Amino acid sequence: MSGALLATLMYENCNNEGDQEGFLLGEITSRVTDTISDSQLHGETEETNLKICSMLPCGQFQLYDRQCRLYRDKVAALLARKEVVGWYRCRRQCALQVSLREQVVHRRLAQWVAQRDHFLLALFRASTSSNDATHSMDHVFLLGAGERRYRAVPLQLVNLGASHADYHLYPGSAASIHQGAFSQLLASSTHTWTAEPVLQLHKGLQDALHVMQDQVAKSEAQVAASVKDMAHSSQVPL
Repeated sequence: MSGALLATLMYENCNNEGDQEGFLLGEITSRVTDTISDSQLHGETEETNLKICSMLPCGQFQLYDRQCRLYRDKVAALLARKEVVGWYRCRRQCALQVSLREQVVHRRLAQWVAQRDHFLLALFRASTSSNDATHSMDHVFLLGAGERRYRAVPLQLVNLGASHADYHLYPGSAASIHQGAFSQLLASSTHTWTAEPVLQLHKGLQDALHVMQDQVAKSEAQVAASVKDMAHSSQVPL
């Protein structure tokens, strides 16, 4: 997952008064490593990674009713041509433990998408101190490990960490050609990328940058004038 997507999930939780939930879209990849020791013994290890590329927010009780029965037609229409790797729940002032309702919904969603072993449940919790001075955000990513049992899985942000510390076994970006905004950009392009459209894109970015520079300069001038007025007002005797 990218840091921007994680920040978006936290922002959505803090920016809404009630609980939030939705789907996590991405890809599932597996890698098999074969090691050979001095005694010519082979040891194969398989590692499965769930790559989260984007999110699909949903309203509460939009996916299921109060008895945790899925609205299959709505879910099918919502997830048409999308690869789902899990779902998330954002809650407030409560422990990061899977509730009975979430257990039932998670099991039925995993059965519906036919990914019982690799279907994520992400729980987010927003809490504040008694005087509302400190806001904290906690999260945990879980996978089913049997009947009513879950195990936490580590979360890796692809745009954090030392780039020289390890081999790059996976792409350094959370963008996917199948999911998210990057895939939509590729799908919207019907012509071959030549020099002319790239130059037009560069010119458009430069023009937008110049406009933003003028806006920032005007804003800084207003701030400087306000600071000067405040300093002058503080020196005037009452």
